[in-house]
Amino acid sequence: MPSAAETCDQVLRLRALYDALADVLMREDWPAVADVDRDIAAYLGAADSCPCDARHAEARLRLQVLHGQARQRCAAECERLRSRLRDYLERAEGRSAYQQSQLWGEGV
Repeated sequence: MPSAAETCDQVLRLRALYDALADVLMREDWPAVADVDRDIAAYLGAADSCPCDARHAEARLRLQVLHGQARQRCAAECERLRSRLRDYLERAEGRSAYQQSQLWGEGV
């Protein structure tokens, strides 16, 4: 079982990860979200799987909830970009068809 100092360090680390994730989400800095997500995964991979005390459990739960929100926001951003790219492709196809019809008209 970790000492009180180790538990305190873990709680502080969880809070720092929470703050970092909240910050990049607020700024909608999607590349930075990936960096913070890697930091969270690294921390969780090295940390004990069970909470040490109530403060640790609460900090871990708060981070888990925020991470779930981050996943939803990232999915929404991916969908927004997918829709935008689809619009660009449709416009490009329309331009291409128009240019081809113009070329065919000149050849006649």
